[in-house]
Amino acid sequence: KRYGKNAALNDLSIDLSEGQIVGLIGQNGSGKTTLLDIIAGTALPSSGTATTLGCESGRLDETALGKMGVVFQENRFLGWMRVEQHLAYFGSFYANWDRQREATLLQELDLDPKAKVGHLSGGDSQKLGIITAVCHHPRLLLLDEPLSALDPLARESVLQLIVRLRDEDRSTIIVSSHTLSDIERLVTWVVCLNEGLLCANAALTTL
Repeated sequence: KRYGKNAALNDLSIDLSEGQIVGLIGQNGSGKTTLLDIIAGTALPSSGTATTLGCESGRLDETALGKMGVVFQENRFLGWMRVEQHLAYFGSFYANWDRQREATLLQELDLDPKAKVGHLSGGDSQKLGIITAVCHHPRLLLLDEPLSALDPLARESVLQLIVRLRDEDRSTIIVSSHTLSDIERLVTWVVCLNEGLLCANAALTTL
């Protein structure tokens, strides 16, 4: 993937199997977010191909999109809504939206359903992004620096949640971080990028 003369990703070739919790690590600017954007279909590769859930990532159909959950570093929400309105709105797009999971996560992550979305702190906005991404039981969950804005208690809750989602939904989960220590107790596989190049693509136990 190139932006002008700059290569965000260069000659990257990986194949991630189902059921893994993948730690996508690398320094800021290493290409992690770009890779997640390409997997999600929100960016197109400049050359080569990307396949997600059996579909070309730039042509994901309604069925494939319904099997994905994405948490971006910078979430874009409807700020005038309350949290509960936001979740009701997004939930209306999914036939299998799990209201019980929604209620459970609001309590576990200590997020006020009556709070105005536009007034949420960075950490609470991240919590809302996570809840929005997982209540339809996605098969593929992409988490871009999901812990960065959270306090220690919330970080622990989210770490436990990630493992639970893998077990309950049999999801494939890709978690990006610039610090392996944040996620090393969770992940089964590690992809490491440096300046757009692949440095490692292996089981955590082999590194």
